[in-house]
Amino acid sequence: MKARQTKAEKAAWSAYYLEQAMFEREHHNEYLGLAAWGSWHDLVPDGMVGVFAGRGGRLPNGQYPNDSAWFLVPEVEYQARPPMPFSFIINEATHQRTCEIR
Repeated sequence: MKARQTKAEKAAWSAYYLEQAMFEREHHNEYLGLAAWGSWHDLVPDGMVGVFAGRGGRLPNGQYPNDSAWFLVPEVEYQARPPMPFSFIINEATHQRTCEIR
């Protein structure tokens, strides 16, 4: 038998989904991080993080968007990202596009 959610739990989930929707609306045209690799990967230089990102993040069905790319981000910058639960935002002016990292 599944326990019912408390009012506080429902409010927390509602706030989370509202915040997520606002984030997605605000950043729908930016590359958002979907996966990341450290410098342990052969194609990621020391001091960098390889980030796979998609414009607008994941699609509503959970799939990756067609407009996706790989970027190199300084590790210090990636580690200092805000503790938001949604995604790392790629800055196309400063984050270097790179080859596919798999």
